[in-house]
Amino acid sequence: MNRVLRTDSRIDNELILMDPLIERIIGSCDPIEIELSSDHFSSLASSIVGQQLSNKVAEVIWNRVVSLMEGELSPEKLLSIEDIEFRTIGISYAKIGYLKNLARAVFDNKIRLDNLEDVENTEIIETLTAVKGIGQMVISIK
Repeated sequence: MNRVLRTDSRIDNELILMDPLIERIIGSCDPIEIELSSDHFSSLASSIVGQQLSNKVAEVIWNRVVSLMEGELSPEKLLSIEDIEFRTIGISYAKIGYLKNLARAVFDNKIRLDNLEDVENTEIIETLTAVKGIGQMVISIK
């Protein structure tokens, strides 16, 4: 089940404080709604794939990953795929390593993604950034 993040006046005010020019935009738009995925593994893996790529290129390569994994976006499936298969769809060796670090950490229960809604942000950041290849930017994007 996916959740939706909706802006409200508190969020609007924070954004305006960060950039006063945004006040005109906020004033002329309806509240922003962003669908949030509850599949944290896929979201993190997608963010890793998309690091330092344009949105369009990231989307193309992510779709290749989904196809390669035959729609089964799980740590087990990711770990079962040979590195060369990821290379043939355009993923660098570094990102393959980061993806497998994430998959191994989840598979080995070193990190849990099923309870993130119940954990404080600081603990989430500390836990996830312990996985090589995941930084605060990745976490804040998704």
